[in-house]
Amino acid sequence: MKKPVLVLAVVGFALAFACPAVLAQEGDGEPQAACPDCSAPLDDRGWCAKCGAGFAKGLRTTCSSCLAAIRSDGWCSDCGVGYVGGQKTSCKNCFAAMGSAEGGWCSDCQVGYAKGLKTKCPTCFAAIGSDGWCDDCGVGYVGGQKTSCKNCFAAMGSAEGGWCSDCQVGYAKG
Repeated sequence: MKKPVLVLAVVGFALAFACPAVLAQEGDGEPQAACPDCSAPLDDRGWCAKCGAGFAKGLRTTCSSCLAAIRSDGWCSDCGVGYVGGQKTSCKNCFAAMGSAEGGWCSDCQVGYAKGLKTKCPTCFAAIGSDGWCDDCGVGYVGGQKTSCKNCFAAMGSAEGGWCSDCQVGYAKG
């Protein structure tokens, strides 16, 4: 009785690789071939004429200017929102911080962006940029990775890597 299920699973897996154009692609910025809502074909921008919506980087929008902004990590003046890396914000200072290669702190919203991470804690923001530990929040950051275990933090930050006996996890460099 398990063989038909296994055969269906194998066939489905094979079709997924044989027909990737029919699958909605999220997060890669490439136009999707089919609307995730109604399965109608999307145009080369990722727009569904039937639904009146566009899709890019895992986001859905009903504004064509927003769709262009999502694709280009830009600002939509019509809606007053910006997009960076699939994240949406209505604050121009957050938008600038999100788009900066070195990250930045938005004093209006009291939010920091660095190495693809977002935090409301100024100490965590500094720790993200310097591979450090925040005693206030009990978390550390190494290479954009967050951990709440001090032994993992030490192993992650070590030049030769290491083993965390508490978590039973190893970290290798290189």
